[in-house]
Amino acid sequence: MFGVSPLQQVSCVHKQLVGTGSMTEVMGFVGLGAMGLGMACNLQKLLRSHAAPPSLKSRDLYVYNRTAAKAIPLTNDPNIASKLLEDPSQLAPTCTIICMMLADDAACGQIIQELCKSELAGKLVINHSTSTVEFARAAERQVAGRGGIYLAANVWGR
Repeated sequence: MFGVSPLQQVSCVHKQLVGTGSMTEVMGFVGLGAMGLGMACNLQKLLRSHAAPPSLKSRDLYVYNRTAAKAIPLTNDPNIASKLLEDPSQLAPTCTIICMMLADDAACGQIIQELCKSELAGKLVINHSTSTVEFARAAERQVAGRGGIYLAANVWGR
């Protein structure tokens, strides 16, 4: 998909995978470490820009991090102004597309467990974390078991 923004690409993939053109997306991001913070900042800036797809229900990015203080650059900057969630269990009821950038399979597994406490029909979970193939397969089964779609889009950097 050349000539369209990454956010428009994700929106298009979400609609193709979920199979609806009337869905409105709300974005969430988990993991505000060294890599995740930069990714979340760029995503929020894109959400606030004119390049954001019209299917977005909200131009806000909902974020969660175990250490809430790491979200300060996202929540206190008026040009970014993300919404901080207090608990990862709030992600699935709030967001339709949830991006993860976490340290390892154990951290990813904890978030997947929290997400799977909710119904995930119509939800897309994108894991950018460097994960094992075994973890990705298990996470895909868990998310699919709750009606959602899991996409491993790993950033390789270790």
